[in-house]
Amino acid sequence: VVQVGSCSISIMFNLFLALTTDWYATYSFMFISWFQLFVFSLLGTVMQVMNDRLLGYIWNLPWYMLPSDEQLRYKFMLGRSQLPAEMVIRSVGPLNMETFTDIMQKIYSAFAMMYSFLADLN
Repeated sequence: VVQVGSCSISIMFNLFLALTTDWYATYSFMFISWFQLFVFSLLGTVMQVMNDRLLGYIWNLPWYMLPSDEQLRYKFMLGRSQLPAEMVIRSVGPLNMETFTDIMQKIYSAFAMMYSFLADLN
């Protein structure tokens, strides 16, 4: 939660600084924050895809050919794979590329609001 929030605020303020000042270092800070948020989201997506793939492999296993004690372990493994672990942002949802685009849209909306406020002052 803290990493996503700090990256989002950093991107928003660096966009604002890039527009209002001639400080060129803001572009590197903005890119680093964007890249960090992108990597978090990409890892969440990879985790979801791998969990789905693992569930498919477990589901397609010929469990009826296993010995009875192995069938019990298979049943346990199948039950555990139904609730996969995932990266979650507390109040937003799962951390994946879809959430990344939602966060970027919210950053742009906040930036546009800040810019319109600045334009109204001038």
